[in-house]
Amino acid sequence: MRRLWLALPDALVNFAGADAPMKQNKFVAEAWLAALGKGPADGTQSLYVWGKVWHDGQLVEGLFRTDDEGFSFTRVNDDQHRWGYLLSLAADPLEHGTVYVAAHGRGVLVGRPR
Repeated sequence: MRRLWLALPDALVNFAGADAPMKQNKFVAEAWLAALGKGPADGTQSLYVWGKVWHDGQLVEGLFRTDDEGFSFTRVNDDQHRWGYLLSLAADPLEHGTVYVAAHGRGVLVGRPR
């Protein structure tokens, strides 16, 4: 099924189809950038979000990945790697877990799972 994801200043929303109603993700308070990439299994996608997400009971600013259409989020960065102002975000369509971040004044950063 095709989905449309929209990063909005006060929400992350998605549409499951042309006639489907908009659904707001309850775990994302603010979404500034979003990107889709290859998921953990064939035919699935991972969604990356830069914004503020409810994570471990706290509202946390950072880069997050969800492999289950927004039901749970894994933080990609940490407090020592915040990268300043992000200009763009892209996820690899062929390699699960790989994300590209364009940070202001720092070039393009590549993130991969350890």
